[in-house]
Amino acid sequence: MKRFLHICLGVGLFGAFTVFVLPRYGRWLKEGDCFRIRKIEVDGNDLVSQKELLKLARIRKNDNIWSVDVKAAENRISTNPFVGRVSVFRRHPDGIQILIEEKKPIALLKRAGRFYALDRDLTLLPANPGKCYSLPILSCSAGDRLAFGKPVKDRTVQEGMAFLRFMLKDRPDLYPLISEISPHAEGLILYTARGGIPVKIGLGGYDWKIRYLEAILTEMETNPSLTNAEYIDLRYEGQVFVGFGV
Repeated sequence: MKRFLHICLGVGLFGAFTVFVLPRYGRWLKEGDCFRIRKIEVDGNDLVSQKELLKLARIRKNDNIWSVDVKAAENRISTNPFVGRVSVFRRHPDGIQILIEEKKPIALLKRAGRFYALDRDLTLLPANPGKCYSLPILSCSAGDRLAFGKPVKDRTVQEGMAFLRFMLKDRPDLYPLISEISPHAEGLILYTARGGIPVKIGLGGYDWKIRYLEAILTEMETNPSLTNAEYIDLRYEGQVFVGFGV
């Protein structure tokens, strides 16, 4: 009998909790002033402004923290072509944190007078004004149709980017010394950032050509007699030719 009474009491208390407490708790979560968003932190962005990210996220201050659909916000932010990964977190009781991992452009693609950005995977990105214009320029026709967020499949673009990726991996200090790469069917031509000296690279053999390029550019920094060089030719294995004007 006592056990029966205990069971009845337990059921009654649970019923009262369900009827009276849970609804009030739910209203408190949805309407409680302590859960209104007062802080929105955005971290990891450089190419994309905080204003643009918040516009995509559709998260505003004074919204209720529990009304934010974090997955939907992540999906909307991911539509920006510069965004590689994004995570949105609730920071109880009144904060939202947005963590961004951007795609990193390593070159500018110049085509028909317009500029685009390219990351390591040849993904086409907008050339964000004021952010990307210190990058080496890849000048070519890129005849295939271009689409933001999609890889560029043009063979000459792929060849130029292969050289840049190799340089970044093997001789990263050379990277800022190159202002432009012009891919052609017969090979690559580079232009130095200082003086705009053309460097004939040709095709393949990038490992030794990059080492030789580093050596000759270092020598040009310290040897005044090389400052009036008109071109550098690295097309022939084991040899460096430097041309001078008459």
